[in-house]
Amino acid sequence: MIALGTARRFLFAPLLAAVALAPARAAGDEPSPARYAATLTIDGVAGGNVGDLNAPLASSDVITEALGADHVAHKHIGGVKYEDVSFSVGADITPTLAGWISGTFAQTFQRKTVVLTGGAQKRDLFNCLVTEVSFPTMDAASAARVSLGVKIKPEYSRIVAAAGAEPAAGPGFAANMFRVALAGLDTSQITRVDAFSFKSKLTENPVGEQRDYQMEPAKLEVPSVSIYVRPQGAATWLAWHDDFLVKGNSDDAKEKTGTIEYGPAGTAALYRVGLGHVGISRATEVTLAGQRTWKFELYAETMSFAAPNAKVEAAPLKGFSVTPRLPVPGKVPSGRRIP
Repeated sequence: MIALGTARRFLFAPLLAAVALAPARAAGDEPSPARYAATLTIDGVAGGNVGDLNAPLASSDVITEALGADHVAHKHIGGVKYEDVSFSVGADITPTLAGWISGTFAQTFQRKTVVLTGGAQKRDLFNCLVTEVSFPTMDAASAARVSLGVKIKPEYSRIVAAAGAEPAAGPGFAANMFRVALAGLDTSQITRVDAFSFKSKLTENPVGEQRDYQMEPAKLEVPSVSIYVRPQGAATWLAWHDDFLVKGNSDDAKEKTGTIEYGPAGTAALYRVGLGHVGISRATEVTLAGQRTWKFELYAETMSFAAPNAKVEAAPLKGFSVTPRLPVPGKVPSGRRIP
């Protein structure tokens, strides 16, 4: 008679061998969002070619109902939601896209109809708002190609048809092509500006008996900016830190204005970020590329966006406004009520 333990080993031996022979999944084999180049059309006007496009389809939360008489936790989907559509734009931003971004920085929120063509499909996005603009790390010692990151959010989207060949994404720009100006400070020895992201936060409101959501702008989130300065150029920065932060002379009159420009020296900037009511919150000695340097962390109350090379100047800050919502041609309202 074969012992029970021995029998079990014989029974499971083929399975164990198969597991042992199965190839291990490499880290790079894990799924990641598809990204591709696409052509942008904004309210019927050319918006240029963009790269790294990630455009998720609609999603929904799963609602678990209270236990009933059958003691089964029944489930259903809730409201239809649309995630942010993200893409990158390099040195060739169009006036249409730049103007849309500039208005968002100025709290002039414009709902747009966007058509994306690329990745073997054409997609319509309705009542879109800009939700985020990310600026890359700029480093005087790096010639790496970088670009802006942009996120928009639609209230509704649909795949219209298959598209043709994928377009080429626009060119980026070198990470060492930047310049900073801040009133009263020596900016000649700046070596680096860390990445930062300007965000527009939205509220999502369910619409009556339908499963759709409508978006409304809620507030802007203006990021802090970290700037690195060589020791030989840090004297004015340290004096400001001492006066503003240590001695407490930090009212509006002591806050500064300035700009960060992206693009080659001696030409119209590709992008210009205006900084309003800038204060200093921290000064730290750090080592960067083997060299001792100063890192200054700054806050700003407002930011503006311009694309001088595309003939788009910063929109004036006039107050909070939102353009009307546009009807979606041929859209059938969702049927199930939101509980």
